Amino acid sequence: MPLPRIHPLLACIFFAWQPTGTGWCQAPPPLQLLPQVAVDGTGVFMSQLVVGGGTNTAWHVRLCDAPAPGRSLVLPMHQVRSLVDKHLPAASTPFWAGPQVVQITRRMRTLQAQELLSALTARLREISLLSEGELDVRFARPWTPAPIADEPFELRLHPLPASGITPITQVKADLLAGDESIASWLLPVEIRLWKPAWVCRKALKKGQTLTSDDVELERRDVLRSVSALHPESLD
Repeated sequence: MPLPRIHPLLACIFFAWQPTGTGWCQAPPPLQLLPQVAVDGTGVFMSQLVVGGGTNTAWHVRLCDAPAPGRSLVLPMHQVRSLVDKHLPAASTPFWAGPQVVQITRRMRTLQAQELLSALTARLREISLLSEGELDVRFARPWTPAPIADEPFELRLHPLPASGITPITQVKADLLAGDESIASWLLPVEIRLWKPAWVCRKALKKGQTLTSDDVELERRDVLRSVSALHPESLD
């Protein structure tokens, strides 16, 4: 009479309690899902979602998009398992542990006034009118430190008003991390452009000839000193 067949899984469970010369028949340790994770704009990776995943380079595989700055993404465990099955089949396993959901947010930091002013000044200096001289840019109103994604950013300016550069103006600025816009502001700023300029030493009468002896070179804010002459004007 033939012996009854035993299902392999039942055999494994039975022999798990039986010592053998080579060890034990045991299930692999479960993957431990983390409750909270902070990521950058490159996306959500398998290695970021599980305990000890950061030391496993094979798990550095992108599973989905990162949430926008200031937003969060909640993934149930079953959805994480589906993403792993799809993008990293080699790590697929039915054995998971930990919380039933993981909350994913962006890594954030605070943008202070001086850092934003430095980036803004560098961009304004690329404008031909402001490329020479000492450029001084300040906020026309106090700046409140703002949270932004903790990533390298590039500041881009929208076209300036058709009226041109004025001592007090508004500029629209976008912060970009790669191709992603992470912040956008309309900034009222006060601009000074200091240059050496010729100014008249004394009042002249109408029709009087202006000579080089009548002027001297001074450091002036040329955006406000409409009466000042640039040094090249007397060449």
